[in-house]
Amino acid sequence: MAVNLTNLDISTRYALQEDFDNGFVGRDRQIVIQTDDAKGYRPIIMDGKTSGGKNKVALMDDLDDLKPARATSADKLYTARTIRTNLASTSTASFNGTANVTPGVQGILGTANGGTGNDDGTVAKLTTARTFICNLESTSAGSFNGSANVTLGVSGELPIARGGTGRTDGHAPKDILMSGNRGNLNGYENSSNVTSASLTVNNSSRDSICWTYSGDMALTISNGAANQSWTKVIVMNNANSSGSLAVTADSSKFTWITDNATSLPAKAFVGIMVVHWSNTHGFISLMFKES
Repeated sequence: MAVNLTNLDISTRYALQEDFDNGFVGRDRQIVIQTDDAKGYRPIIMDGKTSGGKNKVALMDDLDDLKPARATSADKLYTARTIRTNLASTSTASFNGTANVTPGVQGILGTANGGTGNDDGTVAKLTTARTFICNLESTSAGSFNGSANVTLGVSGELPIARGGTGRTDGHAPKDILMSGNRGNLNGYENSSNVTSASLTVNNSSRDSICWTYSGDMALTISNGAANQSWTKVIVMNNANSSGSLAVTADSSKFTWITDNATSLPAKAFVGIMVVHWSNTHGFISLMFKES
């Protein structure tokens, strides 16, 4: 394509070249040049200085000739970029090489790649097996997170149905339990030594009582209870020459099988009394000797 320039065109070109050199871009004006093709006049642009200080003029239709070729592939980016995966995100990241990107993730990491294979935070088994043992002497709870072995304590009472006693007092299920000093269990207690002037005997008293006193002795015997059986033996020693023994017992509940204490002389004496209670009635036996 031939371009015919007139003196006017050339003058215009050089005038605008000077303006361009001074920073005039020319967006608010349009320079045209006459051509010999059907388009006639067409706009031109000034593409800056080339060697020799000359401005290069190009027709608008020919701008593609001035643009660098667009690459279809490259060995590397002009500016290196970073790509970092955010495991807490599920967002996608768009990358065209102009900026760094942080993509998220999707799916569930399987066990073959070091994950759990699920989204509830559980695992099928521990990496290291752990042991559990129950310490029957401890009541402490054991805490387990898989990092160590666990020793468990116990709580509650093991029932008879599970092989226990169902109680916490150390007795077997069929033990006859004590109530105070006695309960219903006979024949195992140590003798009780009494040195006072008065003495009361009941179901909770010791089986064997040694009563020593010099003077008037007063003995009270209490009634037992139904379905209860007990026997008390009282050994007495009164060294007073004018000592006596007075016994108080419910005559409707107790029967004397020997002479009662009212027949004791006012003298020093030694004696033995046996008191037996069976269910709803009791018996009293007394033997003595002057000393």
